[in-house]
Order: sequence, then structure tokens, then C-alpha cells
Amino acid sequence: MGKSNPLYPARVIVIVIALLFGILNVCQIYSLEDTYPVAKIFIGSDYLCFYSATKNLLLKGNPYDKSWYSSTIDDYAKPLARYAYNPTIPWYCFPPVAASLNYPLSYLEIETAAKLMFFILIAAFMMAYGLITVSFDFKNKSEWRRILLYGFVIIMLSYPFYFLVSRGHMIGITFLLIAAGTYLYKKNNPISGVCFGVATGMFLFPGLIILPLLLFRRYKITIYMAVTLIVLVLCCPDLWWFFLKNILMLRVDTHDILHQNCSLAAVFFNSSLVFERIASLAGLHVSISRYYTSIALVVYGLLLFVMVFCDYKIRKKYHPLGKDFETTLLLMYLPFMIAVPKATFPYNLVLLLLIIPAMCSLGVVLKESLPPSVFGLLTCGIALSQFQAQISDILLRKESFSFHFFSAFGLLLVMIGCVVFKVWFWKTGNLSKQMETVGR
Repeated sequence: MGKSNPLYPARVIVIVIALLFGILNVCQIYSLEDTYPVAKIFIGSDYLCFYSATKNLLLKGNPYDKSWYSSTIDDYAKPLARYAYNPTIPWYCFPPVAASLNYPLSYLEIETAAKLMFFILIAAFMMAYGLITVSFDFKNKSEWRRILLYGFVIIMLSYPFYFLVSRGHMIGITFLLIAAGTYLYKKNNPISGVCFGVATGMFLFPGLIILPLLLFRRYKITIYMAVTLIVLVLCCPDLWWFFLKNILMLRVDTHDILHQNCSLAAVFFNSSLVFERIASLAGLHVSISRYYTSIALVVYGLLLFVMVFCDYKIRKKYHPLGKDFETTLLLMYLPFMIAVPKATFPYNLVLLLLIIPAMCSLGVVLKESLPPSVFGLLTCGIALSQFQAQISDILLRKESFSFHFFSAFGLLLVMIGCVVFKVWFWKTGNLSKQMETVGR
């Protein structure tokens, strides 16, 4: 099973995740601790804010009204209070589009709607992974089926996936829209831009896809995306203005360094604390933890700049690119989409699983092994990002440290792996091998 085998990345990731899951189960048996993969709060705890926002939109014309719609909201208020970024603004802190799309479920009772959303999100992400997989050309259908099977096993063992469906967060619908847009992107269907536009209208971060669209000169798709977003804004400009003025920057800047945070800011905060402790043992007084936000921003900006620069050079050097390869380059922007805020919750990390079919496709497109550094960064990063952090926190009971750090570190590894791959291909890629995929 050589590394040029297209199935190899998916196999390695599923084995690593299964082993980690098994090791944690053995530790639980030994300690006899009562563990659970997600926090023990009600199903649909995040969905409650979308449901209430939709109700407020229908009844009061404003999804950002603070009214709640649940007969048991008093039981929920205290455990959820810590998630409220600011008591003067509503818990619903997203553009109005997401609340509008939830319209059909708003006619159900909250308990029924939340449980229905649980299964909708399972189906949505399974479909998203399936769409990405069938977007690529493999030698035969058996490879498609195996990559789908490996992916579904990984999803079923993924902590971010558990987090997503248990919280009922509608970001899972956005992941499906991104996958649908990618599937249509390869076919150069302008409806791809509509999918990307609606996804951006729901949560903004998919808007980063505009960079590869412009770099690869998919202008028609870009126009459809822009027009879709403009239409969504013009449907309720006052609500968009309220969101941009009162909520957006607070949402980006709010953070909880130790609690379920999988952001770059959390990585560099914890890393700086370790560095300071090591320095103190050596008799040095170093204080860099206060600069963790700036460090995270600089690293993010540098990685994104190199990414964009390499894509520009790759297109200039190897144009025309094969459809599969260009789609892979586009998917490598996914980790950058979810790494922007200071607080990146675990459900965002499930998006990284959509990179697995792209990694498998590289074995067909390049017809050579990935560099060990790229392969290691991507596989280890994706596996770590799906790590069962909640169970680990319960088993080891470290109040001053959260194992969500490893999930966040996995995100950073994937970002670095994507950049290293593009630098490597720009410098050493083979044009003739790329040309074989053109026109598929």
C-alpha cells in the first residue's frame, strides 16, 4: 500500500482516529469514569438560538430580538449564560439569512424542531462528504465506494461531528452548501456561485472562497456569488446593518481560551504559556502570552499570503490546470475559512473532513507520492482535529488545560500542510502529468 495509492490518506486517517478512540475507551475502562463524548446539555442547545431568531423574525420582524420560545427556557438560561458574549445583545449573532432558512421548522415545537435538526445535520454532512467525493475522478467505482466508506467511519468517530449534531448548529447546512458549490464548480456551473453566495450569507466565512475563484479566473461563478449575496443583503438591509454594526466584531473578537476553543488564538496562548514556563525554569523572565492574538493574526496572514501567492504562480506556470487538481487547490482554503475568529468551536472542525477526498485524488492526479512532510501534516492534522477532546478532559480532569488544544493544533497543522503542498508543487510539479487530467 504505497503512498501514491489514492486510498492511502483515507486509510491512514481512519486507522489513527479509530486507534485514538479505542485507547480512550481502554483508559475509561481502567478508570471507571463516567464519560460522554459531548457536554451533557440538551439536544439542540445552539439550535435554540436559531429557532428563537426565526420566531422573532416572523412575529416581530427582527431576529435579534431577545425573546425566547421554549417552555423550559429557565432551565436552559443558567448553563447557557456563559455562551452569551454580551448581555446587552442577543445570543443569535449571525446574519439574518440563517434565521430565514429555518422558517419551515419554526412551526414545530422547539423540542421537536431540535430533534429533527439533529437528523437533518447528520444527513447534510453525509451528503456534503458524498458530493465532494464524487466530484473527483478515480479509476473505478470501487475506489469511490471505499473513500466514502472510510469517510463515513471517520465521521461516526469524529468529536466535532458529535458536537455539531448535538448542538444543532445550522453551520452544518452551510457545509452542505459549500460541498454543493464545489461539486458544481468542477462542472463550471454558475449555480456554484449561488451556493457559495447563500453559504456566505449564512455565516460570512465561506466568502474566503472568492480568492481562489478570482485566482483561477472563474469570473462567471464569482459574479453569481456576488449577485446572490447582494440580493440577500437587499432583502433586509436594516437587519444586515444591525448585524455588521453591533454584532460582527464582537463575535470575531470574543474568546474563551480554555473552554472548547479550537482557534489559532487558543493554540498560541497555550503554547506561549508553555514557553514561558520553560523559560522560567532556565531563570529567564519572558512574557509573550499577552501577545497571543497578534501572533495568531500574523501567522494566519502569512500562511494565507503564501497560499494565494503559490496559487497565482501555479496557475501561471501550469495553466491550464486539470479540473480535479484545481478543485483540490480550492478545497485547501477550507481550513482558512474557520480559523479567523478568536473562538472556533469544535463543530467548525468537521469541515476539514471534506479535504480527505481531495487528498485521495492527488494520488491519481500527480501519479506520485506526496512529500512525507505534506502527507504527515495533513493526515496528522485531520486526525488530531477530530480527537475526542471532551472525553479526554473528563478522564484526566485538568482544570488548567483543555484537550481541545490538540484539536486546534490539528487545524494549524492542516493549514501548514496545505501551504507546504502548494509551495512544493509550485517548485517541483510536473506539467506533463498535470496535462493528463485536463478535459476530464
